[in-house]
Amino acid sequence: MSLTHSKVRAMLLSLHKMSRRTKRNIFLAADTILIPISLYGAFALRYGTAFPTFALENSAILFPLMMVLGILVIVGLKLPNIKLNAMETRAIMKIGLASISLAIVAMVCSYLFLLSAPRSVPVLFGAIFFVSSVFMRIAGLYVLSFLTERSLHREPVAIYGAGSAGIQLALALRQSSEVCPKFFVDDNPQLKGLMIAGLPVFASGKLEKCVSSYQIKRVLIAMPSVSQSRRDQLVKNLSHLPVEVRILPSYIDMIENKGLLTTFRTVSPDELLGRNKVDLDIP
Repeated sequence: MSLTHSKVRAMLLSLHKMSRRTKRNIFLAADTILIPISLYGAFALRYGTAFPTFALENSAILFPLMMVLGILVIVGLKLPNIKLNAMETRAIMKIGLASISLAIVAMVCSYLFLLSAPRSVPVLFGAIFFVSSVFMRIAGLYVLSFLTERSLHREPVAIYGAGSAGIQLALALRQSSEVCPKFFVDDNPQLKGLMIAGLPVFASGKLEKCVSSYQIKRVLIAMPSVSQSRRDQLVKNLSHLPVEVRILPSYIDMIENKGLLTTFRTVSPDELLGRNKVDLDIP
């Protein structure tokens, strides 16, 4: 058991030590491999057979063309730059745009080279590429999360507030090696039972039970827009639980307490020019 644990930990450390460029190259290679696979799948679906030999012979040139042009599309739209921890609507839309672009390129190539491929093949090709690319990244995210959970002893925490601040906090904590967000708690009944940012949302009335079930050690209140009195009331309501309560401060609080502005300093003109200060008094 300990040997397996050490192997998983060593593998995770090697992944984290990879440069961003290496990770981009891995995703580029994976997306490139998906191009011929998706194209073959499009022909197979269109002709209703796993081996559409005749159709592939007449459209064989489409495969190397799409490999080359597909790489240009993938690099141009920066698909390899999508981080697994940042798989959200914008990233999925970018993959969708790349899939549509690949389908259009396949249509143009079929027209220019007078290929016998039906018009539905490029459409199916784009759809299969989209599903495959999204699934590949989501699967990679879950595998990485699973391995991280098994190898790192991270402290389980709950986030009170499933708004924008809570979501951003959850996404940030997922990359932490110290704490692990387990679920959201929110007073909005419309959010009850939903999955937000990959975490379940529970009603505040079930917090005590969830704290025990998930072995929560810390509750993070991520509601920076509420009033101070409301935050004080939340802390009071949580005081009977065997957890540490922490509050995410608002932007105004950080400014008033000088916890934000003191970290900034004025940039001198010499730093902007990229040279040392010139003393004009020296002859």
